[in-house]
Amino acid sequence: MEALYVLVLAAGSFLTLFVLDKLMGHRQISQMSFFDYVVGITIGSIAAEMATNLDKSWYYGVIAMSVYAAIEILLSFLSRKSTKARKLLNGSPIILISNGKISKGALRKAKININDLITQARNQGYFDIGEIDYALMEDNGSISFLPFPIYRSATPQDINKNPARSGLVINLVVDGRLQQNAVSYSGLTEKEVERIIEDAKTPLSDILLLTIDENKKTQIFKKTSPLEN
Repeated sequence: MEALYVLVLAAGSFLTLFVLDKLMGHRQISQMSFFDYVVGITIGSIAAEMATNLDKSWYYGVIAMSVYAAIEILLSFLSRKSTKARKLLNGSPIILISNGKISKGALRKAKININDLITQARNQGYFDIGEIDYALMEDNGSISFLPFPIYRSATPQDINKNPARSGLVINLVVDGRLQQNAVSYSGLTEKEVERIIEDAKTPLSDILLLTIDENKKTQIFKKTSPLEN
């Protein structure tokens, strides 16, 4: 009987987490502020406690999670509406490198050392710290690097090129199945898609992915057997 009760509590805590997550919104871990991180861990801990602690009423956990979620929503609202609140809650970027010069004071303020800075630079493909013009620690803790112009990747604008816009790529077929909504969004009919498949001389069941862009350029990725490379 207790096992069934735990099962019901676990399902209830998961449903509560799902609803609160929808209310708080989705953000990647790298985009989370300190408060987001703390609130997320705390709510998760309460949910686990709610699912396994049979001595307390289940609604205590729901109330506690709701309070934390409400605080998170309030802080998020304040940070959107007030620049002062945003700076207080999330902090502001710290310039670690300026004009190629590393600031020891900024490193101390960011609570990192030179080895941490070099490691982050290597993680983003800059193995020579001398290539960096500016480096900023963002308010979420990540570090953004701007190399000197001579070390930046060339863009079409640099060579006076104007490539055609491909727009959004639409997946017409996924794992051998025609995606009805995607076909409608692309502006094609099912018969036109079938004609594309016929021209490719590949059965629908053998297509892993069929895409089309705004220029009507299609790409077909066939399924391969385990023995094929």
